[in-house]
Amino acid sequence: MANILLYIAKRALIDALDSLLSSDTVQVGYSYPPEPLRQCVYGGGARMTQVDAVAEPGVTTVERVVVDIYIRCQVLGDDSRAAEMLAEMIADKIIGMLNATPYLVTPTPPGGVTVVGIVQGIADSPILSGIPEPVIDVSLLLQISCEGTI
Repeated sequence: MANILLYIAKRALIDALDSLLSSDTVQVGYSYPPEPLRQCVYGGGARMTQVDAVAEPGVTTVERVVVDIYIRCQVLGDDSRAAEMLAEMIADKIIGMLNATPYLVTPTPPGGVTVVGIVQGIADSPILSGIPEPVIDVSLLLQISCEGTI
């Protein structure tokens, strides 16, 4: 029996994203890949809180987990808008999947792990780099909340 759901939730979320998004053009990783493609989605940090679900401590615990998922897109040239729209399309696919299949892990641990939703999103300003050819680099962070009982 698990005592924390944090890593279970993160693994299940990354596995689901891998099934949904992995292709010749989109790379999915548990963490930032050593040789990323121009479009990659990867896990970052995770946080959790635990609260007793019943009056007797330690009998049933509800754990809330927030997993950071990064979407990073690079586009040749200097079109920031196109790079941001590409990140947005990937985010839309992720959100659609979470809404359609909110149960990441079922039935184990006892209460499974359910996606609650997107807690927060942070879009970094596009970065223009590259010599001799310009490249726009966009990063979008989705903080995804999950919940389960142990």
